[in-house]
Amino acid sequence: MAKNLKVLMVSEYFSPKIFGGGEISAYYIARNLANEGLDVSVLTSYFKNLKRFEISDDVKIYRRVKTGESPESFYSNLKRAFIFPDSLRRELVKLDKRENFDIIHCMNINSIFAVKVKEKIKNRL
Repeated sequence: MAKNLKVLMVSEYFSPKIFGGGEISAYYIARNLANEGLDVSVLTSYFKNLKRFEISDDVKIYRRVKTGESPESFYSNLKRAFIFPDSLRRELVKLDKRENFDIIHCMNINSIFAVKVKEKIKNRL
């Protein structure tokens, strides 16, 4: 039997925290890939009153990254600029070492450097 392709989608915000089309796209892409039989995970930000881990529509959702509460406030955008990149890098490395994803798909400009992190992880092995 063929190995099930493991996909990680990285999105700064994810349902139910929706601010625009990126979060909506991330949700539907993840759900549809899982419906096609792929092993799909999402790495996203954590907010109060949300579970840090859950499975929804056969998609594993890891809420571990720190960021601003909303892209609409000045203070939140400072957090997004200074806290999010390092937090994402740390959490991505930990999660990928455990899960060994075949594909990492970044949903927005703030998470695009994740691809470089994956290359570095693979080159160390």
